[in-house]
Amino acid sequence: QRLLIEKNNSIIASMPFNDVECVIVNEGCNITTPVIDILLNHKKCIFFVDFSGHLRGSLTPANISNYQFKRQIEVMDEKNYQTILAQNTIKEKLLNQRQLLKNISKQKKLPSLNTYTNTIKTITKSLMHEKNVDTMRGLEGIAAKEYFDAFKVILANTGWNWLGRSRRPAKDKVNALLNYGYAFLERETRLAIVATNLDPRIGFLHCNNGKKDSLVFDLMELFRQPIIDRFIMNIINRKQISPDHIKKNKQYGYILDETIKATWIHLYESYMEKPLQSLEGMSPREYIRNKVKNFSYNDIVNIG
Repeated sequence: QRLLIEKNNSIIASMPFNDVECVIVNEGCNITTPVIDILLNHKKCIFFVDFSGHLRGSLTPANISNYQFKRQIEVMDEKNYQTILAQNTIKEKLLNQRQLLKNISKQKKLPSLNTYTNTIKTITKSLMHEKNVDTMRGLEGIAAKEYFDAFKVILANTGWNWLGRSRRPAKDKVNALLNYGYAFLERETRLAIVATNLDPRIGFLHCNNGKKDSLVFDLMELFRQPIIDRFIMNIINRKQISPDHIKKNKQYGYILDETIKATWIHLYESYMEKPLQSLEGMSPREYIRNKVKNFSYNDIVNIG
């Protein structure tokens, strides 16, 4: 009843299955069928990722009840509910963007960031008068550009170059950190969704077209700034990771070098378990799970 991790035919780690929350299998690693069987029996998730941290697939316990599945589809298909959920989610995301920029402005004495926070505030006011979800997505995109434009002010004279937000491939080293961090956040959010027995495929903001698990990416929007962006700004400011730790890759653009990934995981896990005043005294991991649990109960089961 223990999970054993081997490298070069030697056991390098061992822990009871009851202490395992999930298993992440990177490229070049193998997981045996008996381990998969026991993990699923213990209702643990298994994630398969590429070497840049992005999810390739997952195995999760099947716990969704027929009632909750039908209720989730009803809510996501009802235009009025969909509008409410989309508007509330984007509003909270924009508030998170403003709050993080305000905090950085105060800490680093950068009053020029007020221009960006004021613009995002104006966009938020427009959002609250909007009833069309597609238009809301457009306003979210405008706010995101404003938010990420502020990074050139924040990162000036830090040794980190910023060329604007880019996903895959990452066009600069800060985007490599963001992409890696968001890959970790995706798994955190997915775990929280699985724990509440919601179907991760059926969402309200991103398209339910089968190309991605929409609800995962919908709820991730609530956590990008207060958790991942904050974490990345912290490790940059504290010089816990340097630009030299990011390498160019033909397929993915810039990615974290293999030699720094263990450091990243140590920093990340310490951060995710530490209570933060900005998150109502909860740790980031606890905050994610609490928010998703409340969403499941208040916005799916009890909405309307």
